[in-house]
Amino acid sequence: MKLIYITNTRLPSEKANSYQSMQMCSSFSKLFDEVELWTGKARNTKALREIKDVFEYYNIGKTFLIRKIFQFDSIILRYLNEFMWANLRDFVFSVNVCLHLIRYRKSQEVLIYTRVWYVLYIFLLFKKIGLVDNKIFYESHKFSKFLLKPLSRIDGLIVINHYLYSLYEDNGLKNLFEAHDGVNIDEYKHISDYKFQPKKKECNVVYTGSLFLWKGVYTLVDSLKYLPNNVKLIFVGGSDQYLVNFKKYVKDSEQKNRVTIVPHIPKKDLLQYIEIADVLVLPNSIKDKMSLYSSPIKMFEYMASKRPIVASDLPSIKEILSDQDNATLFNSDNPRDLANKILNVFTNDCSKLVRRALSDVEPYTWDKRAKNITKFIMD
Repeated sequence: MKLIYITNTRLPSEKANSYQSMQMCSSFSKLFDEVELWTGKARNTKALREIKDVFEYYNIGKTFLIRKIFQFDSIILRYLNEFMWANLRDFVFSVNVCLHLIRYRKSQEVLIYTRVWYVLYIFLLFKKIGLVDNKIFYESHKFSKFLLKPLSRIDGLIVINHYLYSLYEDNGLKNLFEAHDGVNIDEYKHISDYKFQPKKKECNVVYTGSLFLWKGVYTLVDSLKYLPNNVKLIFVGGSDQYLVNFKKYVKDSEQKNRVTIVPHIPKKDLLQYIEIADVLVLPNSIKDKMSLYSSPIKMFEYMASKRPIVASDLPSIKEILSDQDNATLFNSDNPRDLANKILNVFTNDCSKLVRRALSDVEPYTWDKRAKNITKFIMD
């Protein structure tokens, strides 16, 4: 059997969807005879254009093929109207993808798996006129009533948390499968074990990931004014205008000398910051629906990192993390409560929470996720 995994993302990139797609194709390649990742030909940032080996960048083996399909990636249009640019880009990409899929129309040994909703519409149109006839599956990372009709006509829908599963189920969709995101636990096996150090002179609070507003990173900065001077914040990640905006916010704050910002770096380089962390923070905001739809990759990575976790008490996060069981939860968007919970970690031995988180993350590896999804799409 052959799996064609379709996602329109830059490779490499600083985005979580690129990382997830690469990890999933790596894991799928252990289960299928052939795996191909199809994505768009896209302009990249100056720094990422220097990357010669995308597999090395993501620290995975070359076990699948990457094919880049033409799309309309106009710099001018992006500058004039980013919404129109994104939609035209995905539309052109999806048409070209489906034209390439015509060659496989007579092969039931080829399965299609996509994260691009435009592909669904074009594929179903092509199927109606007899140009394609493969099974197609869609992975959803947010709820959309707009997609209910095409989703009811495909072979299966994979969602990334139970909240999304319930929303689609309540709207009449049947062939559903829930699969949270995951982690490569082996990447974290060399991180030192957690040690409770109540009299440590300097404490590092570490956040890894994007700097979007809904990620709650501004709340984490605001929490510093409620924390003693020996507590430092380290942010690892972020790019483009989001990084510029965040740097300005930190600069304008009263705590700028206590904040270190490290722009996006490869995963293997990020581990050095996990090593020096005294606590890892996941401060997602309740103010954006994306927080309800998410299954944060960093949550599973934190669990594998053998460090105490402080996280927002959002429903999507509480599907995995439980207060005083495997993590410490705070009232989302509340910097004072976040500070109190961070202090609680520094003043109490969290060995039990850390051990439980490490145990609880074992079912959430990329390999197990791929195995579960494969079983679903092959049934």
